[in-house]
Amino acid sequence: MTLLWTLTRVQLRGLLTSIGARNTRKSKVRSAWLILALFGALAVYISSVYSFALAAMLAPTGNADLVLMLMPALGLIFAVLMGSQAAGMFVFAGRDNDLLLALPISRLTLALAKLAAVGIENLLLMACMLLPAGLAYSMHGVTPGWFWPVLILDAVLLALLATAASVLFGLGISVIRNLRQGTTIVNVAGMVLLLALVGGSAVAQVPLMERLTSNPGSVRAGVRTWLAPLAWVRDGAIDGSPGAIALLGLATVVPFAAVAWLVGRAFVALVSGASARRGTAVRVDLDALRTRSPFAALVRREAKRFFGTSIYFLNTGIGLAFLLVGAGYLLVVRSLPNEWWTVASVIAVTPATLAALAASGMLTTVTTTAPSISLEGQRLWIVKSAPLATSTILGAKLAFNVLLMAVGIVPFAIAAAIATRAGIADALLLVALPLAVGVLVAELGLIYNLVWTNLNAANDTIIVKQSAAVVVTLFSGMALVLLAAVAGLAMARPLGASAAFGLVTGVLALLALGGWTLIRTWGVRRFATLL
Repeated sequence: MTLLWTLTRVQLRGLLTSIGARNTRKSKVRSAWLILALFGALAVYISSVYSFALAAMLAPTGNADLVLMLMPALGLIFAVLMGSQAAGMFVFAGRDNDLLLALPISRLTLALAKLAAVGIENLLLMACMLLPAGLAYSMHGVTPGWFWPVLILDAVLLALLATAASVLFGLGISVIRNLRQGTTIVNVAGMVLLLALVGGSAVAQVPLMERLTSNPGSVRAGVRTWLAPLAWVRDGAIDGSPGAIALLGLATVVPFAAVAWLVGRAFVALVSGASARRGTAVRVDLDALRTRSPFAALVRREAKRFFGTSIYFLNTGIGLAFLLVGAGYLLVVRSLPNEWWTVASVIAVTPATLAALAASGMLTTVTTTAPSISLEGQRLWIVKSAPLATSTILGAKLAFNVLLMAVGIVPFAIAAAIATRAGIADALLLVALPLAVGVLVAELGLIYNLVWTNLNAANDTIIVKQSAAVVVTLFSGMALVLLAAVAGLAMARPLGASAAFGLVTGVLALLALGGWTLIRTWGVRRFATLL
């Protein structure tokens, strides 16, 4: 037991230091805890928004306790989405795996230590999802003395289940990464599958909300029939049912133990496959090198990395995929939902303006620049030693990001212009506003990655999903779109919506020009110091 606890602490510390973006070990841990705190804050925010709204809606009919059935499901989804990629890279492709396998330690103990490190991260997310739900329920119902201790125990048990699911998904990711051929095809297929799942869940939300409003009892019965562990969370916390707590324990501990056993059995083979993949030389197609200019060659290089790296493609391409799906939807229905027209009328803007803001918000997730320098890793010296101007290298990273955004902006703008019957000014705004936001956010991503460069991460997942540059860029982009919306709405009534948001677009364009100037001056000097 002492050995397991020691290994778990080492693995957790390794996970945290690999997330951190500083050069010293202590600063890496501090930055990693900051990133985990940001993810926890995001979980608290999401849980609070849904929990308090659902509790207020269900309380008049005496069904506020449904919050304790529904929010654990959302928490599991959130934890699995956050943990699956990290599990695939950290558990099966960590840099310390070769050393660990050389130690006289059982494979099951190694697997448990790896899973425990991921589980602690999932526990933080589950607690941040369940505790706001409990608080929302407590405002509308009686909470017995055992309520909070049992709810915390539920968070621990659900974290075990989330970890088991994360590692299973991570196992699949690891197998895919070990494939030698067809990586791009697999990535695109994965994106299509993910879009189908997300789209299906979005469509299912409408009838679910209708059932919660008209017949919450049917939702309760459905959860107890098909998702019994979620009902056991409620029964244990509110009723104090020992049977429900015991059943929940069985439903979570047994899968976790089974996955730990499976990982222990497959650990050597998977680690060997990952090591062989890292050590294999990549064949270079000479035809791919016949490019007219070094700049175009660098842009092409960024494109190959984007489409050939699963986690990079899925994490930064999902927003682009949503834009394209939205464009297709608008072309088919040729109209926005009625609620959009109502909201636009109330706040004195055009529906096209709302569509432009929505596209701008989606583009904040399409920032390939934020992890692009860190993804160079130990190969950065090759790029730096090439006879190329540093501004050309950085400009290529920025250009690819903007081109990628344009692939989503143009079809969406055309579809939205048709659906909203936009005039010339609004049609131009549908292109100009998202483009200005996209360029500025891409520049921010590059600047933040120059500030927080992590060239020694254990794997690509940690860089793409959990590095400081990526997280700060995401939140900065959201804040930028929010500020642009507030500024435009404040000027919409006196100036008119098109003029107001045209002015906002102009300001964003000037900021983007300033951002490029900063990259060409300070960014070039900063890039030269990276080792």
